[in-house]
Amino acid sequence: MSEQELLRCSTEGLCPLFRRSDPADLRLLIEYNFGATAADIPCEELVAKVRYNGSNTIAHLLGREAEYLDIVRSVADKVDVPWSRAEDEEAVEKKILGAIFARAWQKMSPAERAPVEKLFAAQGLETERITKLLVEGTIVDLMPAIGYLVTWNIARIVAAAAAREAGAGMLGGLVAGGLDLLLGPLGIVLGIVIVAVDLAGPAYRKIIPTVLQIAYLRQKARLADAAPPA
Repeated sequence: MSEQELLRCSTEGLCPLFRRSDPADLRLLIEYNFGATAADIPCEELVAKVRYNGSNTIAHLLGREAEYLDIVRSVADKVDVPWSRAEDEEAVEKKILGAIFARAWQKMSPAERAPVEKLFAAQGLETERITKLLVEGTIVDLMPAIGYLVTWNIARIVAAAAAREAGAGMLGGLVAGGLDLLLGPLGIVLGIVIVAVDLAGPAYRKIIPTVLQIAYLRQKARLADAAPPA
C-alpha cells in the first residue's frame, strides 16, 4: 500500500471503529475534542474534529489538512518513538503505547509495579516475560506484533492515566476489571511522563490523549475479534 493510501485509509477507518466502540469509551473521546458538556456527536463530525485539532498543530508542516496517520506520527515524534512511512496507524499507535508504558515502568517502585503484574497474571499473561521486556525497554519493538491481550491491557492503563491527567470527567470502561485500584501510583507516574512531553499550546493537549484513546478503542476491538464465539 502506498503512503497516500495509508494516510487516506487511516482516516476512513475511524468511523467504522467508532461505530463498534463502547458508548462510554467513545464519550471520553468526544469529551477530549468537544468538551465535557458536548452532546452525542455523529462519528463523521467526531472524525472531522479530530482532524481539525490535529491540523491546528501540524498542518503548517504538511501544507494540507491532517489525516489521522499524520496526527499519530506527530504524537510519536513528541514521545520520541521512531516510525517508518510503511507503518500504518495501528503499528505506530502500539509503539506509542509501549514507549509511554515502558518509561513509566522504569520510574515505578516494586510496590507500584505489583498491582500491574497482578493484573497481567490474573489474565493468564506471561508476567515475567512482560516485566523483562519493560525493564529492558524492548517492549516497544515488539508492540506491533505482541498479543492483543497484552496490548489491550497496556492500552487501557495508558489511556486511563491520560484521561486522569487530562482531567476528563468520564473514564467509562477504562477502569473495568479493577484498573481503578491501581490508577493511584500508576496514574501519577504516567502523568509525569505525559506532562514531560512538550504540550505547549492547547492542540497537543487534545491530540495526545485522543490518539491514546483511539489506540485503546482499536485494541479493545481487536481483542473482541480474537475472542472465541460464545
